[in-house]
Amino acid sequence: MTATTESLADATTLWELVEQRAAATPDAVLLIDADGRRLTCKEFRDRAERAAAGFAARGVKAGSRVTWILPNRFETIIA
Repeated sequence: MTATTESLADATTLWELVEQRAAATPDAVLLIDADGRRLTCKEFRDRAERAAAGFAARGVKAGSRVTWILPNRFETIIA
């Protein structure tokens, strides 16, 4: 294994994996949608952090249950 894969293997949560990947390869393309839009690891992490802050501002906290129906888009994956 490389140093990057070893550190990623240490992640215990999905969020830790996102943070580690964004730190290790911030400009690597993580997602490409059907329209060809690209999202880097850093952009994904930054958008996910904004989404989490929005949920927290609305009172969502650890243990809260949240449901939604969203289309297949970057925004859905980030949420």
